[in-house]
Amino acid sequence: MAIDQRNQLLRETAGKFWPDLPASMQAAALAAELSGYASATWLRRDRLKPENPYSDESLRRYLWRALKAHPFPPSERTLRDIIASSDPPTE
Repeated sequence: MAIDQRNQLLRETAGKFWPDLPASMQAAALAAELSGYASATWLRRDRLKPENPYSDESLRRYLWRALKAHPFPPSERTLRDIIASSDPPTE
């Protein structure tokens, strides 16, 4: 399922870029990055690209993959649940 794939990618992203933060702070940081990217660059340019345009280890590469799996970013609250759970809720 696309949402499950997106959620797994978001968990990986939080763990990679904010490994020392608690889940609530990871969710806040990820929500801010995801919201900014989704509302600007993703909508205007990146959603139409068939291949990921970002370098292997960049945050944008991970955000692109998550939104390509499911194009609607979850809320910060849902991100907290996704990050804290191994079997996250779908949104």
